[in-house]
Amino acid sequence: MSVTDRTVLLAGATSPSGLALARALVDAGARVIATGRSAERLQSLRSIGAQVEVADATSLEAMTELASRLDTVDAVIPPVSYTHLRAHETGRNL
Repeated sequence: MSVTDRTVLLAGATSPSGLALARALVDAGARVIATGRSAERLQSLRSIGAQVEVADATSLEAMTELASRLDTVDAVIPPVSYTHLRAHETGRNL
């Protein structure tokens, strides 16, 4: 699937892996909306062309509020740590 001209919501993007993924998506032509809890750490994402939103990806309320303000999102990428946690809890890959 091409991400060119697609909007990708990257939750928990301030981790090193989140930053690398955001860079790869921007380089591939995606419009990236990056979230994180630290406004300061999000600034590096803004400098590569991502839209940044301070939001806690582990909070359903925060993510619901954010989603209500967005026009269109073509793909959502959850935080890597959350995905590993859920896989561990359920015993299956997500």
